[in-house]
Amino acid sequence: MMIARIKTRMPAGGAGSGAGRRAVRADGTGPGPRRIRALAALLCFLAFGSGAALAAGSGSAPSDWRAIVDRPRKIDFGVETAKAPDGSKWITLDASYEVVLRAPLEAVAAANWQAYERSHEVFSRVFRSRVLSRSADEIVTEQETGVKVLGLSFLSTAVFRNVRARPASGRVEVDFSLVRSDGSLRESAGGYVFEAIEAADGPWTLVRYRVSTEVEARFPGQAGIMRTFGPADLEDVLGEFAREVYRVARVP
Repeated sequence: MMIARIKTRMPAGGAGSGAGRRAVRADGTGPGPRRIRALAALLCFLAFGSGAALAAGSGSAPSDWRAIVDRPRKIDFGVETAKAPDGSKWITLDASYEVVLRAPLEAVAAANWQAYERSHEVFSRVFRSRVLSRSADEIVTEQETGVKVLGLSFLSTAVFRNVRARPASGRVEVDFSLVRSDGSLRESAGGYVFEAIEAADGPWTLVRYRVSTEVEARFPGQAGIMRTFGPADLEDVLGEFAREVYRVARVP
C-alpha cells in the first residue's frame, strides 16, 4: 500500500516565505477558499477513476437526445459524508451523466481505449499517466492527478483496472475499479457505456456514465464545496474527452 497523502509542493522560498504562508490556510479566510476549491475539484476529478473511463448505464437513447449533443446532462449527483469503523472520515460521491457525441461508435470507443497512455495530454488535471499492463480487453493504469493554485500543487496517485466488453451489437462498455491509491481514495468504481444511435443524419453515439467513489475528508466544509462545484468539474472532464473523440474521428 502506498503512503496515504496528497503531495503538497511549496513554492520557491520554502514554508517560511511569504508565498508559502499565503497559500497554506484552509479556514475560509484570505486566499484559503481558492485553495479549498481547487482541492475539492481534484477530489471530484478523482471520481472519474482513470480519467478516460466513465460509466455503465442502461437503456437506449432518451427521446430528447438531440438536446444533449455536445452538452453533458446530469442524471444524478450526490455527495454524502460517512465514517469508517476505524473512525476515519470519508466523502461518498455518486454521479451519473449522459451526452451525445457527433462521431461513430467505433471512434468513440477507440478514443477511450487509446487514451490511457496519453491521459496527461487529454485531461488537464492528469499530470502523469502510464500503463502498467495491457491485454485485448483489460488495461491497468497508474496516474497522478491534481490541480495547481496559488503556487501549490495538490497531487494524488491511484491505480485502476479497466475492462472492456461488447455485450451487444452497437454497444461497448468499459468498467473501471480501484486497485490501490495513496490514501486519497478508499473505493472507486464505474465505467463507460457507448451506444450507437441509429439516425439518418448520423453518426451519433450516446455516452452514459455513472460513478461511485469514496474520497478522504481533508477539511471542514469539503463535502459542501464538492456539492457546489463537482457537477461543473465533471462536465469539464466530459468536454475534454469529447475533444479527444473529435480529434480521433477528425470531426471539426
